[in-house]
Amino acid sequence: MITSRNFSTPPNPPPDFSDPTYWNSYHLRSPSIDWFSSSSPTLSSSLLTSIASTVISLRPSNPNPNSPPPTFNVLHVGAGTSTLCETLESYLTSSSKPYNLTHVDVTPSSVSVLKSRGINDVRLIDVTSLSDVLSLEREYDVIVDKGLLDCFVHSGDEESLERTLDNFATVLREGGRYVMVTNDDPDGRLSDFMEYGNKKWDLAKFNVKCLVEEGEGDVVVHMIQVRKKAIDPKP
Repeated sequence: MITSRNFSTPPNPPPDFSDPTYWNSYHLRSPSIDWFSSSSPTLSSSLLTSIASTVISLRPSNPNPNSPPPTFNVLHVGAGTSTLCETLESYLTSSSKPYNLTHVDVTPSSVSVLKSRGINDVRLIDVTSLSDVLSLEREYDVIVDKGLLDCFVHSGDEESLERTLDNFATVLREGGRYVMVTNDDPDGRLSDFMEYGNKKWDLAKFNVKCLVEEGEGDVVVHMIQVRKKAIDPKP
């Protein structure tokens, strides 16, 4: 059962963070907010560049050095209105290698804001819907999530968490990486993958890096990498 971690209860009931209507109103009110943003612009920028540089490092090696490198496919989920969109685009462009970067969100307001900022490929997608996720029509090397799964955990929405992990495993290639940025306890997140991941994730490759230490910013932030399991060959 999901329990909310590092999440103090305010006097009034908290909003339902798994409800798209909450986030649509949120982005209409605050069209330029970065989740996990710090009061220090320098630290906030460092957080975004750490995420982007990690994503770049996960580009698969070229199996044939005599051929052009394969296209690197990256899916940014729960994009909101984060400037991580531009940071990822900048890092991928500077690599001078072919890539596809897709940003998705469930709220029309955030999609509209990102399009107005010139983001190339942004789509209205409900990640809890398999048909929506399959409409992307691509297999990805990396999925980037800055706070999306946290919303399901903090709202206690076990069903959406399980469906979302299943859907992500469907469009992530074997051996591909799920890169998650969270202010939750990494051990708690590991238990979520164990309980709700339906054995599709290689937890031996559960890598944790602390991006913002206690006392440095508004919250302690971790970046977690999980690898999708390879399918065992049939006997």
